[in-house]
Amino acid sequence: MNPGTKQAMKSMAAGLAAALAGIVSSALIKQNDFAPPVKVLIALLPLPAYAVLIAVIVRGVRAMDEMQRRVHLEAAAICLSATALVTIGYGFLGLAGAPQPNWAFVACLMSFLYALGYAVAARHYR
Repeated sequence: MNPGTKQAMKSMAAGLAAALAGIVSSALIKQNDFAPPVKVLIALLPLPAYAVLIAVIVRGVRAMDEMQRRVHLEAAAICLSATALVTIGYGFLGLAGAPQPNWAFVACLMSFLYALGYAVAARHYR
């Protein structure tokens, strides 16, 4: 297995662990009547898994060559800008009475926008 595939597998495993921790945490909070301090602890349960995911991603970026870094930096710039645009826009819609979303979905939005940004950047540098 080449290093890129190994890194991708680590990223995938860390991402799945983080998502699973989030699902379990959410289900526990919704289906049980815990005391408020216990609910807070359960709500924060996924954060260590997400911290591991961040560490795996950073390690992967450090292992990239300059061109790969450039593509991923451009994807990250597109993702950050687009996420800001969407969240600011939705914030103003909230002032107009739109329902407030679960902010955990911002991570899903960012994942989608990063993939879109990556596709744009990869095509640009092709």
